Amino acid sequence: MLEPSHDNPSPWVLLIADGSENFADLGSSQAQSLSNGGNETIFFWCSDTVMATEMLCFRDGREAWSIQYDCENNAKQPAMNGDVPQIAHEILKDLRAKQQADAGADYIYDLTAELGRSVVGFRHDTDLERDDPEPFQVLSEPVKRPQAWWRF
Repeated sequence: MLEPSHDNPSPWVLLIADGSENFADLGSSQAQSLSNGGNETIFFWCSDTVMATEMLCFRDGREAWSIQYDCENNAKQPAMNGDVPQIAHEILKDLRAKQQADAGADYIYDLTAELGRSVVGFRHDTDLERDDPEPFQVLSEPVKRPQAWWRF
C-alpha cells in the first residue's frame, strides 16, 4: 500500500497490485469497503494483453459510477454507468479523434487510464513528473505466500 509523500497535498491513498500474480490480492470489493464512512475510492484495473479495462468509483460503500471497456467489443464503445465525471466524456471525444486519425490503433482503451490521471494525478504506466525521487511512501508490502514445493 502506498500513500503520497508528506510533501504532496493529494488526499489519495494508492493501492497497487502490480503483476498478474497479485491481482487476486486486490479487488474492487476492497475499494468498495474503503469507501465506507463517507470516503470516495476509485478502483482501476487493466490488462494490456487482452486490452480490457475498468474503473469504478465508490462513495460511502456504494458504486457511484463505472466505466468498462473491452477491445473485443466491435462497437468500440465503453460501457458507462452512473454519474461518470464530465471529463471522461471529454477524454473519450479526444481519444475518438485520435483513433479516427490512426485507424489501426485502439485509443479508446486509454480512457480509464487517462481519466485516472485527470482525477487523481497519477497514471499507472507513466512516471510522475516531480522533483521528489520518491513521490510515494510505502505503508506496507504484501507478504508473499510461500510457493508449494511441488510447483516449479
